[in-house]
Amino acid sequence: MTWINGFDFWSRRSRRWSLRNGRANWKPVGHAHGRQRIGGIFNSRTDEGIARSTIVHHCDIRALRLRKFQFDWDADRRDRRAGSESEGATREIWYPRDARGNHGELDVGIHRGDVLEMSKSAAAKTKPSVDFVRAERAAKFILAKTKLRPRIGLVLGSGLGAFADELANAARIDYKKIPHFPQSTAIGHAGRMVIGKVGDVPVAVMQGRVHFYEGYTQSEVIFPIRVMARMGIRSVVITNAAGGINLAYKQGCLVVLRDHINLQGTNPLIGPNEDRFGLRFPDMTQVYWKPYQEVALQEGKRLGVEMAHGVYGAMTGPSYETPAEIRYMRTIGADLAGMSTVPEVIAAAHLGIRVLGISCVTNMAAGILDQPITTEEVIETGERVKADFVALLRAVIPRMKIETTDAHGSARMKDI
Repeated sequence: MTWINGFDFWSRRSRRWSLRNGRANWKPVGHAHGRQRIGGIFNSRTDEGIARSTIVHHCDIRALRLRKFQFDWDADRRDRRAGSESEGATREIWYPRDARGNHGELDVGIHRGDVLEMSKSAAAKTKPSVDFVRAERAAKFILAKTKLRPRIGLVLGSGLGAFADELANAARIDYKKIPHFPQSTAIGHAGRMVIGKVGDVPVAVMQGRVHFYEGYTQSEVIFPIRVMARMGIRSVVITNAAGGINLAYKQGCLVVLRDHINLQGTNPLIGPNEDRFGLRFPDMTQVYWKPYQEVALQEGKRLGVEMAHGVYGAMTGPSYETPAEIRYMRTIGADLAGMSTVPEVIAAAHLGIRVLGISCVTNMAAGILDQPITTEEVIETGERVKADFVALLRAVIPRMKIETTDAHGSARMKDI
């Protein structure tokens, strides 16, 4: 008991010394309630009508330490320097918890800014990423080659590049001439950016794409979509040649995509996020824009084109899928199998670009027919459906909507 009493004596003595010593170091902060020592011990409030002990409790000390974090968010930071006077607006002094209205609640100040505003603010203060700088440079290079300013882009898959040959007032640029642009190596991909018109509508058309299986990174695969975004593209038609898993499909059928399944084992957005491109966690609920789907199906029906509605499953390639893989993909809900599209669509969602996806069933998937799958078959089927494919795009593009910005900076959609 003697040791305990002695401990209590010295504890009380040290606390009284802290209070006496603290008063000598108080500094005014310009507040109506009186004087306060910065980073130290607060004077007790006697005008609250609440009895306060002269003994400083351990919980008070912990609360005062938490209070110090608020100085980090104070616009007037001069009160952190010895001898400074705050000239800003007065603030309520934070008092220990049992002297406040809500007993037992630590009212610790934290930054509560809006997530999107914080993101934009952070982007404005940080240095642009290498990908952003390169995309900006490539976009400026392309736009310098034409007076057209397209708002709709197209990505043409294997054997479907003929549509780009139909454009009026076209400027054609080889990928190899565009700064930092990846070059197509796959069969059936010309590797050109074509800027022209469909009727009166200016469009930017990728006559061929690059694939993950060509050895490019996912970031390189989606680079063209990011370039399109920097060019001002707000809507994109992404096409591909695919194997038909759904037994109701026939070769040559054009399928409007309503969703996809990513089986490539990775995601193009993995890594540090560039806020200038988009949010860290983009929503994929309606990545294939429903109004575009409806327009495509309506126009296909009007033109008498064989159309369907389905889900695309993306594998890495370059080998075609095995029969067992096709059975698995059918079980999980895929109607089509391919080796592209999904990375580009994810990038478009990240950039806020609306997507219309169209697959051409160039062959039936492995195991459905008792015959091997060849690239020649893919190209031949694309050539056979060329007329229907071009007619569908010519009908759909004028009916698509593009995103514009009103005078208040809000996104709006209007007919072209």
